[in-house]
Amino acid sequence: VHIGVKGFVMDSRDYGGLPDAIISVDGINHDITTSMYGDFWRLLVPGTYIITASADGYEPQSLTCTVFDGPATELEFKLQRTQKRSALKLLKHQLKKRSVFDAESVYDYSNGPTSNSEDPGKFSKV
Repeated sequence: VHIGVKGFVMDSRDYGGLPDAIISVDGINHDITTSMYGDFWRLLVPGTYIITASADGYEPQSLTCTVFDGPATELEFKLQRTQKRSALKLLKHQLKKRSVFDAESVYDYSNGPTSNSEDPGKFSKV
C-alpha cells in the first residue's frame, strides 16, 4: 500500500489521458509527469495538500486533497483546452476545407512580394 495520491489527468472534452502533464504539490519542489496514458502516482505523507495538474495547451487545474494513512487518495483532473489550442484546431479545420490548389489563395513570392497597384497592401496573385 502506497500512501499519497494517484489518478488521471485528462482532456475535459473527450476524456483522453494527457501524457507528460505536470503534477506539482504546493510547497514541495519535486514535480512529476503523467505516463503515456495520463495516469500518475505521487508518494506523500499524511496531510492536506494543494495539487496542480498542467499541460501544454490546457488551463491548469488545482485541487485540495487530504492524504490519510492508508491507500492512496484518488484524484481526477479534467483540464480544459486553452483558447489558443481551440483557435489552432479551428484553423486546421478551415484549411482542410480549402483545396491546396485554390487559385484565390496562391501567391507568387519567388521574387519577393510584389505590390498591387490597386491596393499597395496586397500581393499579386499567380
